[in-house]
This record gives sequence, C-alpha cells and structure tokens, in this order.
Amino acid sequence: MEVKILETDELKNEMECQINSVLPDLSLNNINFSIGTDNSPEGIYIYMQNDMYHYVITEKGKVCIHRQINTEEEVLWIILNEILFQVALDYAIQNRIPGKDFRRKLFEKEIELFSKFGVNFGRRKDEEINEILKRRPYNDK
Repeated sequence: MEVKILETDELKNEMECQINSVLPDLSLNNINFSIGTDNSPEGIYIYMQNDMYHYVITEKGKVCIHRQINTEEEVLWIILNEILFQVALDYAIQNRIPGKDFRRKLFEKEIELFSKFGVNFGRRKDEEINEILKRRPYNDK
C-alpha cells in the first residue's frame, strides 16, 4: 500500500485539523508551512519536497536543523514538541511547588498533553522524559 504524501498546504490543513480537534486553543502561527533555506527569516519551517516532509529551523540566516520525515505522524510529533512545550512551561510556572524540582510539573503536563493525541504519543513523551531524568535526575530541595 502506497502512502500518499500531502502537499505543503494539505499538510498544514491536516495538522491544524488534528491539533484543533484535540486542543482547539493551540495556534500553529509560529510554524511556517513553506520552504526554509539559508537567508530565510529565523523560524521553524515544515514543507513537502521530493516526496518527503522537511523540518527546518533557521537561525541567523542559516539552516541549523534540517530533518527529512516520511510520515504525517512524525510531522505531528515534531509540531507538538514545538508548541506543547510552551503550554507545559506556562503551566509549570503557574503551579510551581516550593522545594520541588520545577521540571516535575513541566514533565507531568507534557505527558498529559501528548497523551491527548493517543497512547503512543503519551508513551513516547514519557520515554523521552525518562531518558532526560537518567542523565539529570530531579533535584528537589
């Protein structure tokens, strides 16, 4: 079975639909669904080219990250990482517990938000956070 690769505008519509059906208040305004190259304004770019999806971050007039992706699910994961971190960070700031590592609330909220997009997304975020905690355990004071 051949997987249909969406054109950039179709991909944008699909991502907005998937995200807004779960979290309608989220905005994708900081994601540019267009080609990002050297000399593009700083930002995050997602586009389709040569039957692949591309995720590009530009800084100071240069491409500093360029990943090729072959599934919509992975594009969704990348977009969610870009936009849900700020939501979780805002939550953690507002719900900080004195004496507890700030990341406890941050990571808890990230897992909660990613889980809204399916058990696999929640599990994947949990595994990612566990890897972080292996290197940098919680530091409660």
